[in-house]
Amino acid sequence: MTRAESSDELSIDQVRDGDVVTGRLVTGSLARGRTLADVEFDDCEFTGCELEGARLVRCTFTECRFTACNLSMTDLVDSRFSDVVVARCKGLALNLAVLAPGSLVADPLRFEDCRLDLACLQEADLTGARFIRCSLREADLSGALLRDADLTGSDLAGATFVRTDLRGADLRGAFGYAFDPRENRVRGLRVDPEGAAALLRVFGVEID
Repeated sequence: MTRAESSDELSIDQVRDGDVVTGRLVTGSLARGRTLADVEFDDCEFTGCELEGARLVRCTFTECRFTACNLSMTDLVDSRFSDVVVARCKGLALNLAVLAPGSLVADPLRFEDCRLDLACLQEADLTGARFIRCSLREADLSGALLRDADLTGSDLAGATFVRTDLRGADLRGAFGYAFDPRENRVRGLRVDPEGAAALLRVFGVEID
C-alpha cells in the first residue's frame, strides 16, 4: 500500500489498488471497465474526472468533493462515502444500491445540481441523503430508505416509488412525481401544495 499526500494534482489513472490518497486534487479518467479496489481517498477534490463505466470496488471516500465529473454507470460495489458532496456531476444509471450497507448513515451523501436519470436506488439505505435540484427522472427508488432525505427542487418525473420509506423526507419544490401514499411510508413527509395535489389524485381528488 502506498500513501499519496499533498495538494498536487493527481491523475486517477495513476492510483493503484490499496493506495491511501490524502489531500489531492484528482483529475483525469479511468477506462471503461477499469477497476480500482480498496483505495482510501481522504479530503480529496475530484474535478472533471471521467469515470463512466469504471469500477471502484470497496473504496472509501471521506470528506471528498466531486465537481463536474462523469459518474454514469460507475460501479461502486461495497464502497463507502462519509461527508461527501457531489456537485454538477452526471451520473446516468448510477447504481447506489450496491454501496456497502450502512455506509451513508453517519454522514449522508449530498448531491447538488446533478443529473442522475435512471439511477438505481432500489433497497439502498440513503437515510438523510441530500438530492438538491437534481434530475432523477425514471430513477428506481423502490424499497429505498429515504427517511429524512432532502429532495428539494428535484425532477422526479417517472421515478418509481414502491415500498419507499419517505418518513420525514422533504419533497418541497420537487416536481414530476406521482405515487400512491398507501404503497409507501410517508408519515412526516413534507410537500408543497402542488405535491399534495399530485398525491391526492390517487384518491380521485382534484384541487382547483
